[in-house]
Amino acid sequence: MSILKLLKPVAALLSYANYKRDRLRLEKLMSRGLKVGKNVYIMEEVEFDRGYPYLIEIGDNCRIAKGVRILSHDATTFRDLGVNRLAQ
Repeated sequence: MSILKLLKPVAALLSYANYKRDRLRLEKLMSRGLKVGKNVYIMEEVEFDRGYPYLIEIGDNCRIAKGVRILSHDATTFRDLGVNRLAQ
């Protein structure tokens, strides 16, 4: 039996574990305000700004490639009061 045949199940298990980890992280960000539209596909290892997920909105029919980093920030000093500065 070749070593490649032995490694295939291990690789599949690792891939599934990475998928589940990414999905759980995405769900947590969504609970903190990240908005994701319909028919959106986000590949593995996409990083979102964990400090300001409520400032990120992904529209419908989007595809985000592996390794992309999406950053946002709110420069106001009044965030705790509910005041945000946003630019479009």
